[in-house]
Amino acid sequence: MATTDESPSMQDQERFERLGSNLQQATELRQQIEELARRLERLDRDTARLLAGFVVPAYRDWQPRPGATAFYVDALEGIYFQVVVHEVRGTYVRTRAASPHHTAYYSVMLDHPADQYERSGCIVPPALFDLLRDRLPLRVAPFV
Repeated sequence: MATTDESPSMQDQERFERLGSNLQQATELRQQIEELARRLERLDRDTARLLAGFVVPAYRDWQPRPGATAFYVDALEGIYFQVVVHEVRGTYVRTRAASPHHTAYYSVMLDHPADQYERSGCIVPPALFDLLRDRLPLRVAPFV
């Protein structure tokens, strides 16, 4: 509340200082969040390319058939869940999550070049999943 001579009271001044401080802190936090998001994006791409070194050779040997089991693995998140091959057309494979709580479709092109992998999540055949599960700290996705 302003006094009669229109100068802010001490309480008002403290409020304005805190408002300014909060604004500054929020701005700094947003900048940190943006930097963390950029770092996560770089980690995601790096993880995807590292994972592609295992995935691309496994895809060459994989002969998916409708009804067969596979796995969706996100190596950066450290999660996996089971999927079922729903459709195969040439090198295109469409799967569906095999959980009553998660039934989304996921697809992959088996001839996708390794240098074009951008995300750390992908569908993997059972043999590669066994290797990844043995070597990485993977856990079942919490949403399945």
